[in-house]
Amino acid sequence: MAGPAIFPYPTLAEAPILRLDQPEVDGEPAPLLNRDGVVDLSGLQGRWSTVRLQVVAEVPTDEIRLLPADEPEVVLTVHCAPTNLRTTTRLVRSADNEHAWEGTVELTRRTLRDQASLYATVDDVANRWIGRTHPVAVHLRPPRDPRISGGHFPVKWRDFTVAAPGETPIPSRLKDEMSWVDVANVDGPIIYLNERVSGLRELLDDRTGRTRVERAARDTVLDLVATPAMVALLNAALSSVARSDADDPVQWPTETWQRDLLEAMLPRMYPDVSDSDAALAAATTPPLDHRDAGDLQSRVLSASHEFTRASAHAKTLARAFDYQGVDGL
Repeated sequence: MAGPAIFPYPTLAEAPILRLDQPEVDGEPAPLLNRDGVVDLSGLQGRWSTVRLQVVAEVPTDEIRLLPADEPEVVLTVHCAPTNLRTTTRLVRSADNEHAWEGTVELTRRTLRDQASLYATVDDVANRWIGRTHPVAVHLRPPRDPRISGGHFPVKWRDFTVAAPGETPIPSRLKDEMSWVDVANVDGPIIYLNERVSGLRELLDDRTGRTRVERAARDTVLDLVATPAMVALLNAALSSVARSDADDPVQWPTETWQRDLLEAMLPRMYPDVSDSDAALAAATTPPLDHRDAGDLQSRVLSASHEFTRASAHAKTLARAFDYQGVDGL
């Protein structure tokens, strides 16, 4: 008897849809699903052991006819590259919806690190899938960009219309902006990314397999976050060097992040001044008239662009569009 064809074989033209619902942390309901469908565990406080999610994989109605006569198998996979984890769970066909397969998945803290993904496959014979959902990212840590000399400023996702306990409220006029930097945070600056902006998290996550254009676009958008943040942070660091007179001695900031930032940026602001103390003195000499202030801000902006490599990334994006024959930017 002839067996099923190995290759080629029919596949679903439209990807199945993976839906997650009713998240629980150690048996207690928890708001872990943001508007982009990402499972965000990075904000969990204290010790936790297991996250449980209800899972539904739906095959589009007009694609059901392509399924084999026998009962197809729908399998959910949890994949975590940093821990080399790959587990599977067989889903069961819904009694209420013939186009849906249901089940639960448990994410165990001790088996995951940094980032994982969930996806479901539809199989017609063993080890041969005919459809696969788009992966859903699971974040166990927040992204930490951009890099600052010797370390990082923390980056945190939040809804810009909501302030959790301990968070600085973001002005309502900025509710739809992409990012905001809290320079005055008592524990050090934090760069916030707005989870209300549709598609932003998917664009900025650190998944692999991006095209050349996608990688270049991601770098350019990160520059749009990093450059204004650098300008704000650098101005804050310079303002902490209080001098009421040009003859006052230069006192470097006591905050570690401010000192590190100035040491990294002053050579870019004053490339012709080899001594860091002299460069700091030039940047903080009072009083500043409008021309001096304008020159200082031009240096701040130029140094920030150079540090983030914004111009280089924009040129790379333009070349990537040209390479792939994309019309227009």
